[in-house]
Amino acid sequence: KTIIKTNEQLKSVLKDNKVIVNDKELYGRRDKKSDKEKILKTINKKIISEGKEIEVIDYNIVLLKHAQSFGKETLSRAYSNKNGNKTELSRDGYMFRGRGLKQITWKINYKAFSDYRKNNPFPDDPEGYIDFTKVTN
Repeated sequence: KTIIKTNEQLKSVLKDNKVIVNDKELYGRRDKKSDKEKILKTINKKIISEGKEIEVIDYNIVLLKHAQSFGKETLSRAYSNKNGNKTELSRDGYMFRGRGLKQITWKINYKAFSDYRKNNPFPDDPEGYIDFTKVTN
């Protein structure tokens, strides 16, 4: 049975059980499909069965690796809480990654580029202001 935890609950479980998660293992490249998960720690509990105290597995703490290397998760973590980007969960790091001829990175630079294009439009630009920080169709 898989139990889903919030980030705060997960931090608490990992801290209480002294589990160390290596970012390289979490976000690194994978070669095999069998390398999708790894048991980080097995938590046991003691129960009494037929008058004897025995130890059984309570639960496993499992590392599920992300599906892509250097995808949304990696870039969102790497570029979070900096230069106008919000937290990792906002996915701003992925949205405002380096792209284009000038390799614009960070939300504040996307905003500056939007303002520059507003003041210096190309002849074939559509009418109106293009805000490159907004998600649109």
